[in-house]
Amino acid sequence: MSAAHLLATVLTLWRVAASPALTERTRLVAVAAARSGVPASLLAAVCWCESRLGSAPLYASLCGVRLGHRYVRDDAASADIAARSLAGLVRRCGSPAAALAAYRVAGVCADPRGAAYATIVLSTAGRIVRAAGAGGGL
Repeated sequence: MSAAHLLATVLTLWRVAASPALTERTRLVAVAAARSGVPASLLAAVCWCESRLGSAPLYASLCGVRLGHRYVRDDAASADIAARSLAGLVRRCGSPAAALAAYRVAGVCADPRGAAYATIVLSTAGRIVRAAGAGGGL
């Protein structure tokens, strides 16, 4: 999914105001997803759930990424790290749901503590795919 298509989908789905910052964050997510082989809809869903793609009044990290006990404040780094992490977790855990649970709880595949998070993110990704039409992919 292109950055422009992802941005249009986000604007349509959540009726957020278009801004240069949201446009840039959406571009970062699309680029990071493509570079890591992760569906843009899945990475965008993670970043939406974590920070409303940076549009939440206060957010610690675009995609909820922490290194050690500190959030990664740089949006590009957050998107890249999240995309690489998700790609590795999907390979290791075997499914997006198990990978998302692991993403939420620091790497344990299908950890039940991350099950609700996985459900929310997958639902959000599904909404993105449906709103995007055929080009969405999950």
